Parts: sequence; structure tokens; C-alpha cells
Amino acid sequence: MLFCKFKSGEIEREFELRDDGFEGDETAGDNIWTLETTLLIDDGSTAKVEVWAIDGEVVSPILFELLPIKSEEDSNLVSWLLSGGLPLFVLSIFILSIFGIFYTSSRRKELAKDLEMIESWSTFDPRELDDEFNE
Repeated sequence: MLFCKFKSGEIEREFELRDDGFEGDETAGDNIWTLETTLLIDDGSTAKVEVWAIDGEVVSPILFELLPIKSEEDSNLVSWLLSGGLPLFVLSIFILSIFGIFYTSSRRKELAKDLEMIESWSTFDPRELDDEFNE
């Protein structure tokens, strides 16, 4: 028999893991002992899960793992922004704005140089026509 104990804050529940296709086990006889359950956790950010086996009078050493508890509310954008993402977001926008200003400034300077070069190729001077129109 295989057992597990779940502990988080005030909650402590013990379960039997199964390999018979019932009570949370997906496939009977696949040598994968599973449990599927839902627990409502009110407090705490981690859960301790302990697992041990009993074979007759022999009890295995207890294996344990600390698991992070993630709530569905914490996965949306608003909670991320309020929990520390907002300063990162504002800093990113500021840095991108500075890069945009420098890029636009350098493009304008290059465009002015290109226009000046194109104008230097021209031999037409509109002021030459002013005298003809004045006569």
C-alpha cells in the first residue's frame, strides 16, 4: 500500500495512492500509483507532500517534497503588474522610448544629409528665373 500526506498551513490530509483504476488512478495495473484530488488552500505559499509505502509490517522511509502553491488569481496580468511587474513595465517603456528618440533623431540627420546631397546634384537655381519674370 502506498500513502501520502499533504500539509499546508492548517490543512493536513492523508490519502492512499492506488493502481487499480479507481479513486483518481487513471490506468489500473500500470505500476504508476496515483491520486487525483482537489483541496481548497486558504493560506501558505508551499505545501509539503510526504509519501511512504507499507508492505506487511515493513514501512519504507518517508520521502517528501515542498511544492509551490499557485492560485488562479495570481496568473493574470493585473496581479502581475500589482505584485512588482509595474515598475518593470514602466522601466521597459522608458528605455524603449529613449531608444526610439535616438533612432528617430539619427534617421532625421541621415535624411537631411541625403536631401542636401540630392540638392547639390541639381544645377537648377529658381532665383535665375526671378529676373525673367520681373521684366
